[in-house]
Amino acid sequence: MPIAPGIGVFQNGVFHGDALDYYYYILAKVSVNLLKCSSDELEIHLDLTHDLNFMPFLTYRTIKEILELFSIFKDVKLKVYNADPWSNTANPLSINIIKDVKPTPKPF
Repeated sequence: MPIAPGIGVFQNGVFHGDALDYYYYILAKVSVNLLKCSSDELEIHLDLTHDLNFMPFLTYRTIKEILELFSIFKDVKLKVYNADPWSNTANPLSINIIKDVKPTPKPF
């Protein structure tokens, strides 16, 4: 998947835009990819461990809303993960299941 537009000032560039540009881009790209799935079941595993600022929230929101819509026609499951912060003393690193649900139809 191509890199989604965002907002930020980085060492090698500046990105100007709106946070919702990111949301709409992800919404469109994920929807198109899921529409290609011919199975009657969808199981999505979403890892929100690494991201910047608004991106984890908007990514989760996008996936949740899309799956609520898809659940009208398919059996849908969503698992959301996030790892503990890394440290020298954390052994082993824990990956936590934040959410494990079957989204229900709720078109947005």
